[in-house]
Amino acid sequence: MAERQAATGNAAQIEFWNSAATRAWADQYARMDRAVAALTKELLGLAAPQPGERVLDIGCGPGTTVLELAKHVGPGGHVLGADVSEPSVARARERIAAAGLRHAEVIVADASVHPFPPGSFELTFSRFGIMFFSDPVAAFAKVRRAMKPGGRLTLAVFRPASEKLWPNARMTMLASGGKHTGD
Repeated sequence: MAERQAATGNAAQIEFWNSAATRAWADQYARMDRAVAALTKELLGLAAPQPGERVLDIGCGPGTTVLELAKHVGPGGHVLGADVSEPSVARARERIAAAGLRHAEVIVADASVHPFPPGSFELTFSRFGIMFFSDPVAAFAKVRRAMKPGGRLTLAVFRPASEKLWPNARMTMLASGGKHTGD
């Protein structure tokens, strides 16, 4: 899978997120979760996942947001997490299995080019995953096709590095509860 993904425009990001430099994101996820707990809670509140919904979690990392989203959608819903980091996806799979969830799964995939089935998701969610797209316009067009009409998009992103917000200042959230009304 990683070899096929390396052919995308996000090859540098895929290589980086599968390198030893980022292993801590998978291994020390609890530390990051504590650091962004308030933001995650607010983002989930904005997303308002509902029982029975199908959710796409872009850049799901080691699965924290997949697990939280799965709690909200319940067994009648489904959460699909996608991330380019094989170590993070492996950790997410362990956590999903430990929680005994059958309505959550994660895949190693570059969400900017992955062929998600059209009209599949009521909610697309991302906590710090979408800002790495090499071609955001094409990526969001692909994500939009994967969403059902009336679907919601909720995102959290870092601000530009030039603003020196990470890790020396508070993170800023960009979220939208806007509805997708179709093509």
